Amino acid sequence: MVRVLRRIDQGWHPSRWGLAPWLGLLLALLSGTCFAGLDYLYQTSEVPVPLVGIGILILVIAVHLVMRLNHRLRAEIRNRWRAEDELSDSQQRLALALWGADLGCWDWNLDNDELYLDRRSAELLGVEAGEGVLSLQDRHPACELFRSLRGRMQGSSPGYNLEQVMRVGDRWLQFAGKRLPHGNAAFRALGTLMDVTQTHAYQEKLEQLSITDPLTGVFNRRHFFDRMAPACAQARRDNAPLSFAMLDIDHFKAVNDDHGHLFGDEVLSHFAALLKRHCRPYDLVARYGGEEFAVLFIGIDRVQAQTVLSRYREALIASPVRRGKATLTCYFSAGIADLCELEELNDCAKLVEIADSRLYRAKAAGRDRIFVDSEGSASS
Repeated sequence: MVRVLRRIDQGWHPSRWGLAPWLGLLLALLSGTCFAGLDYLYQTSEVPVPLVGIGILILVIAVHLVMRLNHRLRAEIRNRWRAEDELSDSQQRLALALWGADLGCWDWNLDNDELYLDRRSAELLGVEAGEGVLSLQDRHPACELFRSLRGRMQGSSPGYNLEQVMRVGDRWLQFAGKRLPHGNAAFRALGTLMDVTQTHAYQEKLEQLSITDPLTGVFNRRHFFDRMAPACAQARRDNAPLSFAMLDIDHFKAVNDDHGHLFGDEVLSHFAALLKRHCRPYDLVARYGGEEFAVLFIGIDRVQAQTVLSRYREALIASPVRRGKATLTCYFSAGIADLCELEELNDCAKLVEIADSRLYRAKAAGRDRIFVDSEGSASS
């Protein structure tokens, strides 16, 4: 009915004045007919004049009521058009915002477990059927994913916000949603999906850059000490051995002076790669600074660590660094300390101090040596 009136009011007549002219014309015809009838009755039969007056009054009242009805009807139609236009504009703005932010939208009925996915959400979750309604009872991975979130959403209070990043296939997706009441005490959850795979990769790369030395690829000094303190505490709780070694490449300044800094970088990279290869995956290897490296050996004492570094030294001698026509065999000096030498078992700084002092004693003794105690015992 509204559509018909809208079309009539939009101009199915030449004047385009709306319904008022048509209703006016209709009332004029009715009035003329009524007056003609009353006049006829008055002439043919002696109708009292008051009765004619009452008829005219009723006609005027009817005309007034019809005009008011027309006015209200036109106002309601205009309000309906305005609401439809505003809704259409709002839908267009929402669609543009979702498109610009590359977001998918989902609507989850928590009572009957029906899940609506728009086109982008279906694409991100790998739903081949595209936009539509799914039942969480289905075995599709997307349904399994939302089932894993059901406990958090159903056990939460209205207004609960969900924000979580999850891996879906080869993508990382950010779920954002809110639980809302929805008629007859039912609850629903509305939210969005965003593909954050690239952002997650950037974050992983930044995290890796923040904890590693860019030249050698081993841990940097800050991250090494962040990991060292918990490792010492864990070894103390488990009553397990733990040792720390400080290594220094011998005559490294002469390498830079004689062959250039690029060759020196090659030496550092080669030294670190070979050192990491000879340590176990759970040992911590870091560039301490300059040509100095640090190793935290988990689960072995300083004598066993000395054996590991002796094998590493043999491998280092057997694989000289080559760049162009230049060939260089690396040697190093080292000092090792372990946890049982500390009075305070959590004093990591003291452990470093002991190993560092033994390193300098090894260098003073002629280099290419590994010192493991304070009595002068060394391997070379």
